[in-house]
Amino acid sequence: MGPWTFFRPDYLRNNALNGQSTGEVRRWRWNALTNYSVTRGRLKGMGLGAGYRWEDQAVIGYAPMRTAAGDDAINLNAPVYAPAQDSVDLWISYERDLSRSIRWKVQFNVYNALGKNELIPFAAGVDHEKLAGIGPLSPSTVIPMKPVAFTIREGLSWQISHTFEF
Repeated sequence: MGPWTFFRPDYLRNNALNGQSTGEVRRWRWNALTNYSVTRGRLKGMGLGAGYRWEDQAVIGYAPMRTAAGDDAINLNAPVYAPAQDSVDLWISYERDLSRSIRWKVQFNVYNALGKNELIPFAAGVDHEKLAGIGPLSPSTVIPMKPVAFTIREGLSWQISHTFEF
């Protein structure tokens, strides 16, 4: 065994994943945004807005497999996905001139207005409980996987900001 033996598994994994989806990168996403500002009348300076974001599911891992030669490899046909996500943001604002050279704006933002705190998986590992019930592994066996690492997606939150332009 040479001095590089320790690094070989990572090299083989990275080489096998060359050209595949990178972890946590979502293939598709779209955003919609609208804003309405009142320019005259009693409500002059008021503004309302809303935004919607949707993100596709993300690859968080690939199942391992046993090749016909008995070697361990990565099954590129068995990706594990994190769920798709969406979010609604809302805001209301008011702005006015404080003087000829200073403009003031206050804005109240509500982020993820319809959401709740939730765990979002970002890594997957072998589900050993399900694996124990499979029996001997063959090249056609799909190794069961499960999410093993999570991040917390914050639910509804809010922010008030003041802006001065001069």
